[in-house]
Amino acid sequence: MFGRVIGRRDGNTRVCAEVRERYVFKKPIRFVRKGFRILYHRLRDQGVWTTFVWVYGRGVSKLTGVPLLQYSRVTSQLYVGPQFNARGKRHLEANGISALVNLRIEYDDAAHGLALEHYLHLPVIDDAAPTIEQFEHGAAFIREQIAAGRSVYIHCAGGVGRAPTIAAAYLLSTGKSLGDALAMIRSARPFISITPPQMEQLHAYAAQLNRPERVA
Repeated sequence: MFGRVIGRRDGNTRVCAEVRERYVFKKPIRFVRKGFRILYHRLRDQGVWTTFVWVYGRGVSKLTGVPLLQYSRVTSQLYVGPQFNARGKRHLEANGISALVNLRIEYDDAAHGLALEHYLHLPVIDDAAPTIEQFEHGAAFIREQIAAGRSVYIHCAGGVGRAPTIAAAYLLSTGKSLGDALAMIRSARPFISITPPQMEQLHAYAAQLNRPERVA
């Protein structure tokens, strides 16, 4: 039912027309405005080609539920990408990926039958930074899986913020500098967009690992 009930007439609920109009029309308008705002900032900050790659990669994955692994493969055993569906899960398994790290607080893969054989859920609010403890837990899990010969897929909703942040934390834990870690991820996924809080947390983690380095 749209809106809230404000009264009754002849035994039927009467719905506020203004509330219904706000729900039906204004919510999609806000969504469109947000989309144009994101597109504008990406064009300004990342240029036409990188923005085109983002639109293509995100669009195909969103429509099909299947990640485009050419935009996810950071190393032969480490992948970063978006949410997937059952078809996408089969695609990951067919490509030898058997370990999964999910950063979405709003969606648990295990509850929807999408978890892989080895699964870690580190719930983080969209655009927020994981905690240092989550960095340590995630990095340890990824190191363990890779040491066992498994490939790991790290995802959030779009694979542009939370997921690459955890991937960078893992690479830091293996001895990479923050600049090198981000460069590796961007070489596969040039359209990542790590937020200022996420970047600050990566700097803090790098300092904790005695590898302080300021990266814009």
